[in-house]
Amino acid sequence: MPLINYEHLDKLVEIINDGGVGIIPTETVYGIIAKANNDKAIDKIYEIKGRANNQPLQMLIAEPEDVFKYMDNKQLATKLINYWPGSLTAIVPANQLSNNKISHHLIYEGGVGLRCPNDKLARLIINKVGGAVAATSANISKEIPSKDPSVINEIFKNELTILNDGTRENISGSTVISYLSDPPALIREGVLPENAINDLIRK
Repeated sequence: MPLINYEHLDKLVEIINDGGVGIIPTETVYGIIAKANNDKAIDKIYEIKGRANNQPLQMLIAEPEDVFKYMDNKQLATKLINYWPGSLTAIVPANQLSNNKISHHLIYEGGVGLRCPNDKLARLIINKVGGAVAATSANISKEIPSKDPSVINEIFKNELTILNDGTRENISGSTVISYLSDPPALIREGVLPENAINDLIRK
């Protein structure tokens, strides 16, 4: 399948809504996505990447306030939206989520990684496919993600539709903080500044 531009965005939306898999830009790297409540499509992402089942996917939401649709812990949700849209992945307890709205495949060791990307195109697509998607970086497992959509297309042998929004300049990935422990734990530094991290792990 070819690289597509914004004018053909609805083609990618149709693929995702029909239970397929596609690739979109985010503010960090390009990501492979599927609907967050579609088990078969999420399994396909694991197959495409050669990704182990113990390596969880993220759940991306369209707008910061959408977290209240999925998360019961309003205090934590209110804190997280101060840093969204942005490069923060928050691993939150699955028992604080409305599980009927997401696939159990997104739950790993009792948690789900949530993020609202700081990319207007990504959020537009996520909104058009129901408000939440399962996502992971667009690369073969354990290989460094490319920032060039043409290279990504070659990696996946022209088999996935990719929304081409140019080269990504930042391939560091999001900052990951786990709220499964008390106090919260920094899992990956990513791109957030130290003062933001300190605030996010502060009780």
